Parts: sequence; structure tokens; C-alpha cells
Amino acid sequence: MAREPRATTTRPADIEQGAEQVVQFPLYHPETGAELTVDGTVEVLDAGGEVVLGPTAIVAATPAELSLTGAEFTTAVLGLGWAVVWTLSAVADGYPLKVYRQRARLVRQRLYAVVSNATLLERHPELSALYPTGETSWDAAVESAWDSLNVRLLQTGKRPDMILSPEALSEAHTLLALSRVFRTCSTYTATSGRYVELADKYESQYELEWGRISLYLDRGDGQASESPVAAVPVLYTSGTPMRYRDRRLRRF
Repeated sequence: MAREPRATTTRPADIEQGAEQVVQFPLYHPETGAELTVDGTVEVLDAGGEVVLGPTAIVAATPAELSLTGAEFTTAVLGLGWAVVWTLSAVADGYPLKVYRQRARLVRQRLYAVVSNATLLERHPELSALYPTGETSWDAAVESAWDSLNVRLLQTGKRPDMILSPEALSEAHTLLALSRVFRTCSTYTATSGRYVELADKYESQYELEWGRISLYLDRGDGQASESPVAAVPVLYTSGTPMRYRDRRLRRF
């Protein structure tokens, strides 16, 4: 039996209310890893499962895309539980139509990254001479690190769209991206040992930085919280201090 195309979405799609945007859904060949050109349709369902947009035709696209003007969901209720449903087949490889249901959120605003290829070159100018074959930047590593940061935020109970201080994530994003850049360099250069050391160093620094991050969150009305919230919750593992226990015991 032929293997099915691979979808590599790592987190829910954020649909920004009132904004012109493009939602993408790439599919990859299961053996070669090449991105597939697809035909099909796409529709958007709200949190109640009702179709609020579509189906919209997709013709010979790489990747599958849904273009939004910003006027589609201006009166809809913000929140989780939305879905983008892609019904796709590969144009040249003969794969039958298959339905891919991508979780989505209708949000007031997306969390945007404040790190770019230029940020990495400020730390290590020599990286401009080490781009992978066919590439002119380290954008892939920057985007991969950004995806990982967003997934980690979700895993710790922080919704990225509720964060109003993206600059608080810039150092962690930079360190994680550098770790991945040097990990990549170690696979195709003669001085791989040095690059492995740099990758390990930046990965360790990233973990330390993650524990220091404080974020201003949306209170629900688009206004920032009065005080920042730690990205990593503080866990108290000890019992009540002895002086308080003693004070309670003296009441009996």
C-alpha cells in the first residue's frame, strides 16, 4: 500500500480577526520529502462546527493556501475550537483526495517574531558564508525555532496570541535559532566539532533564558496585564513553613 503524503503542522492555525492574511498547509512526499503540488478545496469551521467560509477551490498550489481579506470574521467570537478543513490530492503523484482537519483559533492578533537572519549575523557575521547549498539566509532555522517556541508556550498553558510583549521572547528565540544553525553547520563542514560545541552552548543558554522570561498578557480586552507573568510557572514543593504550622497549632 502506498504511503500517504505527510502534513507537518506543529500547532493550531491562528486566524487573525480583521487582518489580510494567508493560511498555508504544505504536504510532503512520504519518501522524498519534496513538497507536493495539490488540488482540492478548503473551508473554515467555527467553534460550533458550522461552516463559516468555503468551500474554496485550490488549483495546482504549492503549498495549499487560503487567502483572507480581513473582512470574513469581523463579527465572529474569538477563541479556540475553530478548524480549517483541507480536502487535497497531489496533482502529479496520483494520491486520492484526503481530508486534513487543522485545529485553528480566531484571535485578536498573532504573536509575531522579532528575530531575523540579520539578528543571527549580528552575533556571528561568519554565518553569512555558511548558508546551506541553495540558501541565501538562515530563515529556515529562525522559523523552525519560532515554531518550537510557540509549541512550548502552548505546552506550558500560555496562548501565544494572548502575549503582548513579543520582545520578551527575542533572546530565547535567538539562542534556539543559533543552536539549530550550528547543529546544521556541524553536518557538512570539516570543523564539525567546533560547531557541535557552539550548538550545545546555545542550547544550554536557551534553556536558562527560558526560565527567566516574563510576559505581559492580554487581559481579554486587548490591554496588557499590570504585571508580567513567568513563562515557567514556579513550583512550590515544600510544605507550609514551620513558624506558620506552629502558630496554627497554638490555637488548639
